[in-house]
Amino acid sequence: MVYANTTLALPLPWHKDVWEGFNRAIDTDRMPHALLLHGSNGVGKRRLAITLAQRLLCSAEANEYACGSCKSCKLLLAGSHPDLTILEPEEDGKKIRVDDVRTLCTNLLILVSDRLHALLPTIRSRCQKQYLATPGEDVATHWLKEVSGNSSDVAKAIEVSNGRPLLALHNIESGTLALRQDFEGIIEGVASGSLSSVEAAQQCVKLNGNNIIEWYMNYVHRLAVNEGQGGGDRRLFQFQDRLMSARQLLLSQSNVNQQLLLEGLFMDWAQSSNASSH
Repeated sequence: MVYANTTLALPLPWHKDVWEGFNRAIDTDRMPHALLLHGSNGVGKRRLAITLAQRLLCSAEANEYACGSCKSCKLLLAGSHPDLTILEPEEDGKKIRVDDVRTLCTNLLILVSDRLHALLPTIRSRCQKQYLATPGEDVATHWLKEVSGNSSDVAKAIEVSNGRPLLALHNIESGTLALRQDFEGIIEGVASGSLSSVEAAQQCVKLNGNNIIEWYMNYVHRLAVNEGQGGGDRRLFQFQDRLMSARQLLLSQSNVNQQLLLEGLFMDWAQSSNASSH
């Protein structure tokens, strides 16, 4: 999908050091021809890429950010700047089409990836890589309280998002946080024996399969981290492997029977939970 951006962006607070490095590179004419921003989903890679592109296209001199008032910035705001193109996959989990990339003629290519290992080695080797780390909990919490205006849900949103602020914000604004909390209740019901694997799968029938696996992996990861203080439980790591296989199955096939897949996962989860309690 090819489209233009129509708002001017600013770097996020936890990208301050990275942004200062970009500005130094711009001021000394040392920007690479291809830049790869990588890190976890929800830490602001896409926003930083757009902010950088706008800074580079701004015609004002000695500005740390796009000025917003020059001719170039007005074109950016109108979504009609001829030198800014944003490419994204047509659908989540799909690849950007090669034909779309070939139509571009650019002096700077900024790539954004959640999974660095999934990129071809030839692409990785031609890019200057910049890792964007997940911010500390205090920084993420402060920012999320300010932008969401919903302090009551912030702590839980940060927890289930593994500290990734933009993902936490999405979970609050989209209502996904409530769905995730309901799903975690289902997981706990299976573990306690109050829900059968079939009943649990039926309650998830209207949820997106990829989201379910991601939420499940996040839940198990948090359990493993908490229990890791006492040496950990190898069953959690084994079940996490099971979830990773399920995610790969969903990504590679379009006709997966979600009901049967979830029944199998919940059955394994119940057995693992029962074994851990003895």
